[in-house]
Amino acid sequence: MKKVVAVIQETAAEIVLPRFKALTTEQIKEKSGPGDLVTIADIEAEEKLSKAFKQFVIGSEVVGEEVTSKKPDTIHLLSSAPVVWVIDPIDGTKNFTKGNHLFCIMVCLVRFGTPVLAVIFDPLNDRYIAAEEGSGSRTAQPALPKSRERERCTKLPNGWGAKVISARTATGNNQKNRRLSKRAGGTTNDRGN
Repeated sequence: MKKVVAVIQETAAEIVLPRFKALTTEQIKEKSGPGDLVTIADIEAEEKLSKAFKQFVIGSEVVGEEVTSKKPDTIHLLSSAPVVWVIDPIDGTKNFTKGNHLFCIMVCLVRFGTPVLAVIFDPLNDRYIAAEEGSGSRTAQPALPKSRERERCTKLPNGWGAKVISARTATGNNQKNRRLSKRAGGTTNDRGN
């Protein structure tokens, strides 16, 4: 999980964020029609993520939004390949092109048709939600200042509501963590993370 998140963060820092509010009209194209946009950031981010993830799991395939829009048969890999990475390099491309903060990077690893790992990453706030088979789900963000070191509710880029708990709070009492996580709709393991 840590390697996957690290590659997503690196891709966001190197490819996505430098183009936020900086795209030229030549760097924005329509795919299937008006409103269905793709940017140079989408294409380059998907290429970088695809290459890295295929190295993590030798023999894995990739179903990326941008490649699949050009080669629709790629979607069949989800039912035919044993291990597939599903990538949306910028979910909310229209928002991204307008300089709106409501966009994210989404990645999922599918094994024999079953999702086993998923990450939704908010590049502007350097935070993510992740779920891994057998490990439950978790949220991560930069540590809160001590004055705000408490439970708080936040909106994620795709509009999902989720509880985000600071790193210091999340390592405290396991029973308290289970209650907080249950209220937030998530799970915790026995270590409280």
